Amino acid sequence: MIVSLVRAAFAGFGVFVVAYTLLVNATYLAQTAIAFLSIRRYLRGRTRERIEQLFRSRLVPPISVILTAYNEGPTIVDSVRAMLALQYSQYEVVVVNDGSTDDTLRLIADAFDLERVEKTYDETIPTRPVRGVYASYTYPNLVVVDKINGGAKADATNAGINAAAYPLFCACDADSLLEKDALLQLVMPMIDRERFVPASGGVVRAANGSRVVRGTLGRVALGGRPIEIFQVVEYLRAFLIGRTAQATLNIMLIVSGAFGLFHKATVVAVGGYNPKAIGEDFELIVRIAKYLHRTKRSFEVAFVPQTVCWTMVPHLWSVLGRQRNRWHRGLMQTLQWHADMLISPTYRGTGIFGIGYFVAVELLGPMVELVGYALFPIGLLLHLVSPLSAALFFLIAVGMGVFLSLCALLLEEISFRRYSEWGDVLLIAAYAVLENFGYRQLTLWWRLTGTIDYFAGREKGWGTMVRTGFTSGGGD
Repeated sequence: MIVSLVRAAFAGFGVFVVAYTLLVNATYLAQTAIAFLSIRRYLRGRTRERIEQLFRSRLVPPISVILTAYNEGPTIVDSVRAMLALQYSQYEVVVVNDGSTDDTLRLIADAFDLERVEKTYDETIPTRPVRGVYASYTYPNLVVVDKINGGAKADATNAGINAAAYPLFCACDADSLLEKDALLQLVMPMIDRERFVPASGGVVRAANGSRVVRGTLGRVALGGRPIEIFQVVEYLRAFLIGRTAQATLNIMLIVSGAFGLFHKATVVAVGGYNPKAIGEDFELIVRIAKYLHRTKRSFEVAFVPQTVCWTMVPHLWSVLGRQRNRWHRGLMQTLQWHADMLISPTYRGTGIFGIGYFVAVELLGPMVELVGYALFPIGLLLHLVSPLSAALFFLIAVGMGVFLSLCALLLEEISFRRYSEWGDVLLIAAYAVLENFGYRQLTLWWRLTGTIDYFAGREKGWGTMVRTGFTSGGGD
């Protein structure tokens, strides 16, 4: 009797795991199809003349580019140089030194001839105290805010928003580089679309291994460590497929904290970034969506697949694990804080499909898939599940993972071709296969531990993020 019950329970749960895995991968397949169609349509409609028209026009809204920096000495000068070289008619660069304990502030001051100035601004959003404001006669559109560390990137970004002079702001990480026309690309949806666009995001890619010459990306290349190339595959899949499809369906609820353009008045209206949020970028977009639905304003969060932010990704396994743990805890916190969106008719498709996707796929996925990896081998050994069920699960979980990653690479190559060397493309393709045999399971484990840590109330930071700086010299 007991054996029969155990066998039935194993078989029933095995059916659930297979059915869930089928449903999730069907969702990914649908996203892939939507992304291919959307990006091809985007490329047909995009013209270089429109970009040049925007660049020449004095009517485009001015932008404040906000760089938050904490102990970013190895990359800060290159990052600021890159921001000062952007193609845009009117913009400023606001660097927020968030109480760095290294030589970040000194390096900026020496490189850009900074002097302390008596400049005041309204503290619209409360932040930790500002120690000083610096400006440069050589670079009149550069402002540096030096403040006491706020313990969270959100506090530093809010200080930058307070100091920003313009109606739009672009939030960036200080270890990132924007392509020269990034602001022009990001602002286009805010100008051209009928619905209000409170935020616009672009693609984030790994800069590890690429060459940077005086703040300009010279040659795109891959990092030398497997951990870096695995992340190249992940970022291609997440942005070119995931974000493109979600934006097309108007259910996108995240704009990367490393790279996004925002309508300043809307962000201020919702109280800015929340310093208590673990995933402040995700939580901000969800809060903006709630606010605009409640005020009955038609809107869409835009995604621009053409424009790229190049960022230094973790090259140490310990740091990557803490990053993914933190991302998942941030996901859970935001979903808990805004769970009402899932059932309230006020939020319409944004709640049912947007929040619903994160709950059904991103939140539950790691638990179900890891259980499947453990369940089927045990079930086979004990003759509690059929070999067909086990084979079906592994075929879907691993085979579809390989297929979707290769689709993301194919979409990149037929659309944008940022990786011009065939050797790099073939290496990425190899890692798109290899990531499903160990790396993917490891990231699922990190996300599962994030779930456990969140419920246990354990706060975990990133630890020490070792900065190596961009690869300099050379370039094409």
